[in-house]
Amino acid sequence: MSWLVRIEQIATEAQRHKMPKGLWPLLLSVLFTACISSPPTIQAPTSSPEPSLSNSPGKAPTKPPSAIVTVRLVTASPAPIRTGEPSHERATQETIGTAQVATLEAYYRPPPATLEIDAKEQVSGIGGYCWRGECADGPAIRTVSKPLAAQSPIETHLRLPLSERPDVLSLQALRMAPEDEIQHGQDWREWNIDKEAVLRLSLSLEREPRFTISLEPGTYVLLVFAAWDGVGDVLYGFLLEVQ
Repeated sequence: MSWLVRIEQIATEAQRHKMPKGLWPLLLSVLFTACISSPPTIQAPTSSPEPSLSNSPGKAPTKPPSAIVTVRLVTASPAPIRTGEPSHERATQETIGTAQVATLEAYYRPPPATLEIDAKEQVSGIGGYCWRGECADGPAIRTVSKPLAAQSPIETHLRLPLSERPDVLSLQALRMAPEDEIQHGQDWREWNIDKEAVLRLSLSLEREPRFTISLEPGTYVLLVFAAWDGVGDVLYGFLLEVQ
């Protein structure tokens, strides 16, 4: 129903109820303004079975209704922002940052060596070093807490961490007394190495040299000094119990 027809019907009802003629212009003006300012509403048809186009006996063919095309504009709603929770991008950046720091620390700190005696292995502690421009030094070195057990003569197999052969490789054996232990943790012990060595030995310049040493019974820290030109040098520490 058009808005003009609706206004005419309202005017007829007002005349039937004997509304004063002086109010008609005001009433018509209000109705006209309301109809103009409110756009017509188009209601999409509800889905219903499509009428058959076949002819039924005794009935005229049914004409299908006109097609009505409905266009719906859909805008993507932004994802909700949860305050107090880091985004995936931030978490990824933090993970990358942590990995980069760990990589830098590994690059500027020498990797450990390994000592094998009687098919048992021990990973070295690291003392003073100068490695790719970064240096650290001191009169102490850390080893693992549990020593390797051995009996003289001791057949030893040393494995260095780099693929290149060292340019300098030497060994010292320091006999330790209880007072030489500075401190200890759950899986490490720290020793004072500012003392005279009971054994000094130059080792063959190989990645995995084998050598034999003889020591009196007691607790020893074996110090292995290795140096590579263009990389740096490092002092490794191993804990040995000679029986």
